[in-house]
Amino acid sequence: MKRLLLTTLLFLLAPATAHAATLTPALKVDSFFGVLRDDLGSDYSTNEGAAGVATHDGRIYTVGWTTVSGDISVYVIARRANGAYDTGFSGDGKLLLPVGATGKTDYGRGIAVLPDGRLRVVGEVDVSSGGTSNLEPFIAGLMPDGSMDQSFGDAGDGIEILPSGIGDDAVSRITVDATGRLAVAGYTKNGAFKDTFVSLRQSDGSPVQSFGTNGVRVISRADNGWNDDAADVVFRSAGGLAVLVRSCVDANDTGCAAVPVIRALREDGTDDPAFGAGGEIVVPSPGLSLTPTALIEHRGRLWMSATANMTSADGDGFIARVEANGSGLQTRRFDIRGTYTGSDMIDTSSGDLVVLAGPPETLVVVGDSQIAQGTNYFAAAAFYGFDGDLAAAPQGDVVLEAQNALSLNGAAADGSNAVAASGLTLNQSAIDLGLATTRILLDADKKCDLAIDVPTPLELTFVGRKGTAAQISVENKGERPCGGEVTVAAPYKMGRAVSTGVIEPGAKFVTNGVPITSSTIRRDDDVAKFSISVAGDADASNDVRGVRAVYSFCDLAVSAVEKPSTIPNEGGRRVEVGVRNSGTRTCRSVKFSVPNGAGEGASKPYAIERGRSVSDDVWVSSKSTAKVGKKATVTVKSGSADEDVVAKNDSIRLTARVVGVGDTRVRATSATRISGSATGGKGTKADRNGIKLTRVEVAVRKLGSGCRWLSGKKFTNRKTDSCTPSGWQSASGKGSWSLRLAKLPAGRYEVYTRAVTANGFREGRFSTKDGNRRAFRVR
Repeated sequence: MKRLLLTTLLFLLAPATAHAATLTPALKVDSFFGVLRDDLGSDYSTNEGAAGVATHDGRIYTVGWTTVSGDISVYVIARRANGAYDTGFSGDGKLLLPVGATGKTDYGRGIAVLPDGRLRVVGEVDVSSGGTSNLEPFIAGLMPDGSMDQSFGDAGDGIEILPSGIGDDAVSRITVDATGRLAVAGYTKNGAFKDTFVSLRQSDGSPVQSFGTNGVRVISRADNGWNDDAADVVFRSAGGLAVLVRSCVDANDTGCAAVPVIRALREDGTDDPAFGAGGEIVVPSPGLSLTPTALIEHRGRLWMSATANMTSADGDGFIARVEANGSGLQTRRFDIRGTYTGSDMIDTSSGDLVVLAGPPETLVVVGDSQIAQGTNYFAAAAFYGFDGDLAAAPQGDVVLEAQNALSLNGAAADGSNAVAASGLTLNQSAIDLGLATTRILLDADKKCDLAIDVPTPLELTFVGRKGTAAQISVENKGERPCGGEVTVAAPYKMGRAVSTGVIEPGAKFVTNGVPITSSTIRRDDDVAKFSISVAGDADASNDVRGVRAVYSFCDLAVSAVEKPSTIPNEGGRRVEVGVRNSGTRTCRSVKFSVPNGAGEGASKPYAIERGRSVSDDVWVSSKSTAKVGKKATVTVKSGSADEDVVAKNDSIRLTARVVGVGDTRVRATSATRISGSATGGKGTKADRNGIKLTRVEVAVRKLGSGCRWLSGKKFTNRKTDSCTPSGWQSASGKGSWSLRLAKLPAGRYEVYTRAVTANGFREGRFSTKDGNRRAFRVR
């Protein structure tokens, strides 16, 4: 029947909370379910009990046994969360399961669900051939529809018998691990007394041969060979098993002075010496005896429930906790009083226990309670903070005033805030035992009300495409602890997940520096909507908080003021372009470049305020490989010291026909005269007027230190990085040209010449091979 423990919520951030007044859990019977009694109809005479319970995929399974025409057989009930029989199981939700031969006794003790939804039922079957019974433990495999699981059992019939002794043997509980392995525990007879047995099986029922002997470990724990038996068994997350043993300190079985023992076994079934003292711990009794009932593992720790018999008439509920290695024993006794506030003695017994995920995580123990030896009622107790100081854990409880109740024995988590519980009822004649199933809700009437706020900043400012950060707070204005996930609506996104964890009523979760980004850039202001999401929030009006979003960015949009029809194959030309700042802030240090040609803005970098436009001259030229008469495309691109958030309007493409520039050659040089020849440009018929030679220009540099260029009759030192030719002077003549000079002083010189055509294009590349660059000396 063993319960699948719900995992705890994982929180990325711990909430900064100030705890309010001490809170207690609240339990109530699910009114839609109630307390339901099963006798499987009038055809069945006596329904005898047991009451194991398990949950899976919206179903609640309960197991016991019944007597039909004198034949005792196992029966299994399947219900939905509303209490109705689940007709997808055995046709009507009720399965009668004979295990042994006709007329032989079958008892159903417990039930477990494999991860894939198949069922495993455990109990005892009479395997004797004569009149003297010989009960042996069995495991039955069922499919989710109630049919036998043919893949289970040594004979392929869905039944696996666990021989453990020649006398009557019994099983108490079954549990399953994540791989489908099964562990069962109970007792085997050793003469007149009982010994504990534990068996580890594969998912198909076959024994794990490496465990004990043929998959079984028998433990004779009690002194003098007296009675001991297993109340429960669990898988340990660190490997191996833990067994809860009822060990008697006298020869009396049913009324012995019981002592609970938790024994740890390794994967091979041997005692784990690293656990407690020699592999076990003994939980001391606070009264006459302490009878263990159930064991679970949660976060590596082991939790035990038991009934403490303080006197012959007074029992207390009891829970204990130990660490994974058996250390750190903590215990607690409690009564389940329900709404009773009087001073009469409360007699409480504990059955099974389970952890609900909540929030908050809550330990629930089921059992029974009666006032002053009066009427017996089903009961349950719940504990917050059970992982801390167990004695201080806040307790809440409920008494289910169902008539003829005996005790709730089984419990399984049914979601995060409900327990499916099973037990026994006794009818008016005190003869017919019935199987009872109920559903108990945790904090059902308490409301969660999470309110979100973004205290800082007052507005989210996105500079360029950079994100910003925000402080987020969530306050629980409700009545029960709860938590949720914080999200922000698109186009906004948080840089990390924000989960509040469990926030107690009146407390607040605060986290700082949450990165916020936006997938779009807006030219106007917007509102970023932050939300807190939790199921069942009582007031949706405070689940969303809007924060003004402001965008601060530069956005340069370039356009062509003029579109040139021609472009020189050397040098370049000026083209006027326009640029507008369509952003929301000033664009600083604006400049231009020609990435697929050569050129830049004619002006020094400047600033453009938001909403303003300017025009500028850009020097553009084609690549050196551009062919005369063909089209060439150059790109003019804007740039800024600030990030430009819209790249697609940062540049324009200009397409023009390539025109060849004129050509000059230096023929002669002297101290007083430089002369040479020149021709016009090259182009198509449409370019014939523009490519006519209009003049020749000459620049003379005096070699040596610095960049000294002839300007008029003097040499001027021009400090430029590339020593670009300057001081151009017009020569006389065109096809044959000359430039007369004042007599140059002795020294070394270099002359550059260029032809200028009617369209204003000039030679732009100079070399001795081309003849428009020559070095000479004046002596």
